[in-house]
Amino acid sequence: MKFRTILFIALLFPLSGMRNASERCGDKRKYKVEVQFMQLKTYEGGAEVPANYYKPTPLANYKLLLVQLVDNDKPKVVGEVTTDENGIWRERIPNGRYGFIEKKERNSLKKGQFLPESKRSGDDLEYVYTSWTINPWQALTVKDSAIINCTVTKKIDQVCGLCP
Repeated sequence: MKFRTILFIALLFPLSGMRNASERCGDKRKYKVEVQFMQLKTYEGGAEVPANYYKPTPLANYKLLLVQLVDNDKPKVVGEVTTDENGIWRERIPNGRYGFIEKKERNSLKKGQFLPESKRSGDDLEYVYTSWTINPWQALTVKDSAIINCTVTKKIDQVCGLCP
């Protein structure tokens, strides 16, 4: 009887620490992520625009950098993203908070940045304003499960105050 008890305890002891083994060794599991990238153009001015101009279109074959928010939300570039012909990017990535930036922003990342910066070019009478949104309204958060309902939209607003 004592031998069985000692054998049971000897076998149980090493197993008791296994539940946190993935935490101690670093969790290497990756989860499916699917993100739809879209582009939406708007125009304000006198010229007539095509009927489908305001319709979102896939951001096909577009390249961005994948950033992970770490250490007090400091973004770290962890890869490159290229969308397919339908504007979709699919990958398996580990747990974490992620975002997307343009390559030219690589050296000027700001704390908490998970989308490209909004930009305005032109003057007060004629300009283009580019902004990005993500739905849901937060960094892409992978936490022990797949993410398949995420949309990133690049919005381009063109304004012409002089156009008839």
